[in-house]
Amino acid sequence: MQSMTGFGRGAHATNDLAVAVELSSVNRKQSEVAVHLPRTLAELEPKIRKHILSKISRGRVSASIKLEQPDGANCEAKVDTAKAIAVAKAFESISNELGRNVIPEASDFLRVPDLLSFEKETSTDIAWEVIS
Repeated sequence: MQSMTGFGRGAHATNDLAVAVELSSVNRKQSEVAVHLPRTLAELEPKIRKHILSKISRGRVSASIKLEQPDGANCEAKVDTAKAIAVAKAFESISNELGRNVIPEASDFLRVPDLLSFEKETSTDIAWEVIS
C-alpha cells in the first residue's frame, strides 16, 4: 500500500492450500498492526506482524488471513486425550461423592471445548510462502 489509508485484497491457491489476505490501513501517528489468523496459523502471527511493520512507517494496519484447503486434502480427527482423561476422572469423582456409579456418555465428552477437532493438516511453512 502506498497511501496511509487504504484497502487491499489478494488470494493465492496451490493444490494443497488456498489463502486469502485482506489488508486495511488508517492514518495514525504510530505504527500498529492487528493480525487475524486461523488458529492453525497462530505461530505465524509475530512473523507476519514483523513483515508488515518492515513495510510501513506509520498507521494502523489490520490484516485478515483466511485459509482453505481442498476437500481432497488430508483431514484428521484429533482428540485431546488429556481433556478426555480429565472428564473421565471428574465422573469418577462424582460417582464417589454420590455413592453410585455415574457413567459419562459420548455427548458428555463432546461438550468439552476443543476435545475433538477436525483439522486439515497445514504446514505453516507452506502458508508463510503463500502469504509472503
